[in-house]
Amino acid sequence: MTTQLPPSPAEMVGTFDAENGWITITAHVGGYEAGVTLPTIICTIERRSNGEAWVQVGEAFNTTTTFVDKAPTTRGVNEYRATSESIARTTTQSENLQIVTSELFGYISTGNNFSEVSRLNLNMTFVTTDGVEKTLHQVVDSPLPHETIGNFYTSTIACTAVLDPAINTVTELQNVALTRGPVLWRDPTGRRIFGSLSPIQGSQDWTELATVSFTITRLDHKE
Repeated sequence: MTTQLPPSPAEMVGTFDAENGWITITAHVGGYEAGVTLPTIICTIERRSNGEAWVQVGEAFNTTTTFVDKAPTTRGVNEYRATSESIARTTTQSENLQIVTSELFGYISTGNNFSEVSRLNLNMTFVTTDGVEKTLHQVVDSPLPHETIGNFYTSTIACTAVLDPAINTVTELQNVALTRGPVLWRDPTGRRIFGSLSPIQGSQDWTELATVSFTITRLDHKE
């Protein structure tokens, strides 16, 4: 029985962009040594945020490949791993790359591949609502209602924040609500929510400080 040789492990480095909440990953695909390793035909890169499930975020084919992960957690631990596959379909996994983030901003990402980002950073408050679908109904000879529980689950987060005029305005934030498709919400609790964004309500007082309020309803969205 012949044992096929593995490919060389890839090496990765990463940098965090606080303005957008993105992480840029550069993957160096390993070379090969005759009789020791085989050439790599593809390298699959995955990310895990705050202990969540691993998700694929990129691929590397060349010696060096750089890509931007636009959905890491902005407060917590992001881990990256690269799995190299050889021409013989053998694989080698890299050492995990760990990038810790500690931002106090809230990020609303919209658009294609969540490439449009708006930040919130002053006096943010959150109200979360979670539960299953329930219906109360009366039955004969019962003074109290009975409960029927459905199969649907609802999870929402309502956010209110004061805007920093150096970063954005009410009008800019309200334009975010005009975008179509799901949004990605990340905040100082480490949450990452792919959801549906409500209309954004804006107000401004005599101090010229502006406040916005909105709700995000979690969607069944796969990265």
